[in-house]
Amino acid sequence: MSKDWEDFSDFQRDMLPTYKDGLSLERIDNNQGYSKDNCRWATKSEQALNRRYNVFEFMGIKDTIANWARFFGFKTNTLDMRIYKYNWSTERALSEKNPYYA
Repeated sequence: MSKDWEDFSDFQRDMLPTYKDGLSLERIDNNQGYSKDNCRWATKSEQALNRRYNVFEFMGIKDTIANWARFFGFKTNTLDMRIYKYNWSTERALSEKNPYYA
């Protein structure tokens, strides 16, 4: 956690103005700590998509497996298995069409 937030009143100053009921605090980049620049309020659904294993980079753009799958016309679990079960490269996982649906 950021030293800026060691005092709860500093956390309140930074984050309370953007708070909305039903949201909880999440880190934008899970590899970095909790700070004003790396935190936001998000729904449970948004937080479920923002997990280390759900985000990868392709052509310099970081996004979730669900969004990449949608963009390239795959089912999310197909892309997930290609990358994490079969250990395909990102390029291969996104470029090879399913032979059963070609």
